[in-house]
Amino acid sequence: MRTFTFIWLVGVLSTCLFCQSSEDTLSAQLEALHSKWFAAFDAGDWTAMNEMEMPNLVLILPNGEIIQKKTEPRTGKTPPNKGLSHSLENASIRQFGNAAILTGVLITRKDIGATREPTTIVFVKSVGVWKIASAHWSAIPK
Repeated sequence: MRTFTFIWLVGVLSTCLFCQSSEDTLSAQLEALHSKWFAAFDAGDWTAMNEMEMPNLVLILPNGEIIQKKTEPRTGKTPPNKGLSHSLENASIRQFGNAAILTGVLITRKDIGATREPTTIVFVKSVGVWKIASAHWSAIPK
């Protein structure tokens, strides 16, 4: 009986460690995709952004304005956003089958300072590849 209990306990703990490792891998993968997406935005590289987005992407600004209801790929490039960089803080990712939701705080650094905006990003796994389906940024009340 002790042997069975020991084997069962080792199996359960191993499964929990595997799940944690899998969640850590997904978090790292999606946070890297988010970072790459913003790097492409900062560089003005619409082509690179298209590759990371679902074709029907929706973007919502902190004021609630829908700035993008993507119906076709963007084309060309825009001038780079010089002096602008983005990073995530307190990111948390939850997976639901072929969808995952990232919540956290987007830090936007500019030459003149930084802003902090809570964010929710929805990822969808399409043909085995994670893509950004929706993004929403919120204003922090003063």
